[in-house]
Amino acid sequence: MSRTGKRAIMWTLAAILVVGVTLVALKGCTLMPWNKETAGGEPVSVLITRDFGGVLITDESVRPRSGDSVMDVLLQVAEVETGYGGGFVSAIDGLGSGSGESGRSDWFYYVNGVLSGLGADEYQVEGGDKIWWDHHSWNESNFIPAVVGSYPMPFTRGYSREETLSTVLFSDYLESLARQVGGYLAEGGARVQYEGDLPGFICGDRSGPVIAFVTFEDARKTGWITELLASPGKTGAFLTFDGDRPVPLDSNGDPAPLQEEISAAVLACGSGIGDPFPVWLVLCDGEDGVKQAGRLLVSGSQGLSRKVGVVVAGGNVYSLPR
Repeated sequence: MSRTGKRAIMWTLAAILVVGVTLVALKGCTLMPWNKETAGGEPVSVLITRDFGGVLITDESVRPRSGDSVMDVLLQVAEVETGYGGGFVSAIDGLGSGSGESGRSDWFYYVNGVLSGLGADEYQVEGGDKIWWDHHSWNESNFIPAVVGSYPMPFTRGYSREETLSTVLFSDYLESLARQVGGYLAEGGARVQYEGDLPGFICGDRSGPVIAFVTFEDARKTGWITELLASPGKTGAFLTFDGDRPVPLDSNGDPAPLQEEISAAVLACGSGIGDPFPVWLVLCDGEDGVKQAGRLLVSGSQGLSRKVGVVVAGGNVYSLPR
């Protein structure tokens, strides 16, 4: 063998040795992906949409590793561009932030139905979480803090990671429906308490998520409910009343009426970004409204998927905002 050939072999062996030593060293490094253990048996649901859930981009399940953030699981299913130090997502699969007639458009993410107040690289996921990214327009009066699209979250699994007690609140006529839905949530792991004093409920003094079952008439007469409906963009309740009839709203808070009469609505409200205890309003009118609400919340919860809120009219489910 020539002297040149011997040198080539020696350099090759040296390179293999260096690589081997490096891999052994990195094997114990917790920063390397192969050294992260899976964080439980359940996968994390990652949903990516645009226009308040109207357009589906990605719907996948990811098995998280110990310490994975929302950003980590997002990077497993999409191409991502970031800004402001890496915690702010500026584009997903080429769809980025921008400005238009309806305001600025950005990416927002919800954890178990709650708009997160943390950067995507700060919030650590757990198996079973539902992460929903949506690209939509917003302005100072349009900042949606909670959504119904991750049902039965946040009752069965919250945003704060604390074990909380969910309150099932009802007006007298809707007690049967309330207990039916409360039982469904309890079977899914929620801790539930029932309360029938609708007017006496103090909305600002809650220590867990609330789901209130209310007739149209009671909704119009109950002060804390009318306050939630008065600021749709800030609370997420894109619904108002014109006399005794509910009217859907568009993303600017303007009326967008339907031809059919509304028999039921399911809305999620919050007091701001990162509010761990949203208030859900289930509004019903007559027996048909009770039937439609029960169908959504017990026997057909997929009707809430990818929705900020919903109304039911003529047996059809319509998304809010309109």
